[in-house]
Amino acid sequence: MNVKLLKYIELKSGYSDNGPAWIGYVTPSKTGRTVYFNGRALGKHKGQRRDTDGGNYCDMESGESFWVSSVKKNGQDRHWAGAGKILIEADAVSEYLSITGASALDKARHEVTHSIVSTDITRFERLANTRLSEACGTSRPPHASIVKDAFKMRAEPMVNLSQDIHPLTDFKRNTSAFVNQMKKTRRPVVLTVNGKAELVVQDAESYQQILDRLEHFEAVEAIRLGIAAAEDGQVKPARQALRQLQEKLGIPDSPRSD
Repeated sequence: MNVKLLKYIELKSGYSDNGPAWIGYVTPSKTGRTVYFNGRALGKHKGQRRDTDGGNYCDMESGESFWVSSVKKNGQDRHWAGAGKILIEADAVSEYLSITGASALDKARHEVTHSIVSTDITRFERLANTRLSEACGTSRPPHASIVKDAFKMRAEPMVNLSQDIHPLTDFKRNTSAFVNQMKKTRRPVVLTVNGKAELVVQDAESYQQILDRLEHFEAVEAIRLGIAAAEDGQVKPARQALRQLQEKLGIPDSPRSD
């Protein structure tokens, strides 16, 4: 059974000390150098090093900077100069209250979320095995530039937690305003029902861009797998491969012309 640790996680890239932040359960790798959370794999920088954005962890895919730390007993997890509500994973509320000794959440600083997604750890372990995790350090594998190109479009958060999450009732009352907002920001709007995310609405042009990016990512992934296979020695001479395929399919040799 995977170990679960309660941590404070904050996005640092593109923010000062007021980036989107969560308190939730992470799954550490066997070495403890990587934690898996909300669909991401976050690799720890060596030693006590921090990157230029102030983070101590790096997203293995996008290269985004994150701060990950243990939950503080005094409840002061965000930096004193920062602002913005911290989303607390619904299943973690009980343990968080036990750690802080509080009887209830401070609604001015915290908000319960049911939107934490699971993480495909196996997929990230494959990435680590092909040395993609080095993208968080100073050295890069030969194909890191391909990965960087593929994920550079994720530099900006897809959703702004302070602007893009609204009750469904607000959307119904102000549909035109929300449509204008989506066209201007190119970000989707998350609609909630009874505090739980139920729908995501997006303008047509941005949605098409996502489809185009997905197609691009799939092509890059195929290239990455091919390069990784070549680096691993999983290649054969063309003549040998064709001969094996010919034998497998029972294709007779072509008659030789004199």
